[in-house]
Amino acid sequence: MSDFEYLDDDEEEIISKTQIKKEAQLLQDLGIRLMEVKEGYWKNFPLSDRLLTALEESKRIPSHEAKRRHAQFVGRLMRSADIAEIEKQLDLLDSSSTVFQQVSSEVERWRELLLTQPDSLTDFITEFQPQDIQSLRQLIRATLKEQEKNDKEKQKADLQQRKPQFIVKSRKTLYKSLKQIISSK
Repeated sequence: MSDFEYLDDDEEEIISKTQIKKEAQLLQDLGIRLMEVKEGYWKNFPLSDRLLTALEESKRIPSHEAKRRHAQFVGRLMRSADIAEIEKQLDLLDSSSTVFQQVSSEVERWRELLLTQPDSLTDFITEFQPQDIQSLRQLIRATLKEQEKNDKEKQKADLQQRKPQFIVKSRKTLYKSLKQIISSK
């Protein structure tokens, strides 16, 4: 009989070489995605100092082959990282991901609520507990003022756009009237 049939519960499960290679490739691909992220966003990721240093070094590597080898190194360092959290943060940066879409729609919903219903700020504070409530209030007030200003400018622009159309219409009407008068004589 083979070794697979006699595994006890306390023994480790035997993983095939193919499975190990697939997992290593997935970590390397995740590392490549991390290497493509701008440096400023790395602070949002739960990265070890060594992994962060390797990512910073990856920005200075010009050669394609060296980048490939460095991606393998980053993949190796990814073994000790919190993969689920890193994937979540990467999805938040990728506009095609469902996580990004969900967060964006929720942000848009809250933005609309906060700008249209002043009482919704307390709901937002209870649900998300932001640290700087005062600056949030100031930002909402500034946005409302800007919207008010833009509405006035938009109305002014609409009037300016209608005026030339009105002039064109009146010019055409005048032309038709003059043509009619002249042709009748």
